[in-house]
Amino acid sequence: MINVGELIAPMGAGRCVGIQITNNTRDVTLEYPRTYCFSGRAMIEPVSHIPPGSSGSSVFVKTSYTARGSVGVLSYESDIFTLAIMFSNPFDRVLYSSEFAIQIFTGRKHFHSMEHLYNYMYSNGPPYICKSYQKVKLEVTDGQLEVINEEIQSFCLLNLSWRCFKEEKGQ
Repeated sequence: MINVGELIAPMGAGRCVGIQITNNTRDVTLEYPRTYCFSGRAMIEPVSHIPPGSSGSSVFVKTSYTARGSVGVLSYESDIFTLAIMFSNPFDRVLYSSEFAIQIFTGRKHFHSMEHLYNYMYSNGPPYICKSYQKVKLEVTDGQLEVINEEIQSFCLLNLSWRCFKEEKGQ
């Protein structure tokens, strides 16, 4: 399987986010992916389902010729839990940080508005301490988060690859 770093290597976008999800469950299939991009777009759409023991990748890129980054949310449903991933690879790293969040919701949760899910995960998160939600600001190019939902005794690790370009001008 190609890792997400190899997927984003040939991308010509100034800001891109590669997400690779590995399903380490024995009998849960992740399906019905949904996305919302606050800025940018999906260059490689999420796979339609990720069966047990397999992986799926997607790549999000900034919109060409704009001063915006690649920012949005991705979710997958299953019969046992719903996985939501928020990503933000901003154009302006002075004003904004690169960050991502992940949350596991118990049961099949079909979000009526992916924009509301994005705003919840980007701005607020849960109003209480919650082991099934984690958010981090990245200081390096790759990161991992682990979240645990004790009701379903499951965990997810997210490997997230970021790519940024700095244009060097010749002499």
